[in-house]
Amino acid sequence: MSEEHDEVAMLEAAIFGAVPEGAGYRVPYVRNRYWRNGVGRNNGPYTRSTPRFPSPTLIAQRFIREQQNEEYLASLQADREKDLLEQAAREAAMEEEKRKLEPENWITLY
Repeated sequence: MSEEHDEVAMLEAAIFGAVPEGAGYRVPYVRNRYWRNGVGRNNGPYTRSTPRFPSPTLIAQRFIREQQNEEYLASLQADREKDLLEQAAREAAMEEEKRKLEPENWITLY
């Protein structure tokens, strides 16, 4: 019977989070390590540390990355503008060619 009582106590402890009484449970009870954060209140496992300012190296790396991103985007914009100008020039050349050939077609038809 005592063995059955110990099993029930252990099961209740697992379900309800209580510390069972009796000889079957000999592990000492240890409070949750997050119980106190030094100020006297429980913040749980999701405690936040105070924010720190980034290091000068990190600031420099971010600045360089931002500059590289800006230069890359400017390069993409220049490429787009160049492609648009080339396309406009091709279309203008095709229109010019079409305009040149048009009077010849009228003459040959008559």
